[in-house]
Amino acid sequence: MGTKPITTESAPDSALAAAYARLVADGDVGVTVRALREEAGVSSAAAAAWLKAKRESDLAADVPDGLMAYLKPLWERALATARDTVAQAHADELLALADERDSALESAKIAQGRAAEASGKAAQLGRELSAAEAALVDLRAFRDHWVSEAEGARRAAAEAIASRAEADKTAATTAAELRARISELEGEMKGLRAASAGQPKGRR
Repeated sequence: MGTKPITTESAPDSALAAAYARLVADGDVGVTVRALREEAGVSSAAAAAWLKAKRESDLAADVPDGLMAYLKPLWERALATARDTVAQAHADELLALADERDSALESAKIAQGRAAEASGKAAQLGRELSAAEAALVDLRAFRDHWVSEAEGARRAAAEAIASRAEADKTAATTAAELRARISELEGEMKGLRAASAGQPKGRR
């Protein structure tokens, strides 16, 4: 098996370099930290550090030897100015990213507050629902109790009515029997009177 060659670039640097090349090939001559970060899939800090180093490296080209004595002071001043411009642009971009991050954090904080408020309302509604369900259970128990009481009262009334009807029937039967017995006794008394009236007065 062969051994893979050792490169001086780390994997993140290779990804950043490839992403930078793709952006430039697509016509993006002023590659920003945000664009490089999104293209390479790295953090803002990694993209910013790599892009700063790339810009400074691009500005560090050697002055041609034949013009060294004449142009070196001007070249150095131009190089310093360019580096200051790059540094300022880099700082401005970092500030913009920081503002974007702060805005995102503030939005997340607001969203968390709203989520906490919604959670509190949901908990309150849950407690109210539990209380309503408990009250409903009590009302159902109260209803069942009085339904049972009413059913018992209806049965007692029906039994009382039945007992009254039976008592009335018994009383009517007894009264009829008494009347019949009285009639029998009256008939017997009449017979006795008639028999007594037909006997001779001397025989007693």
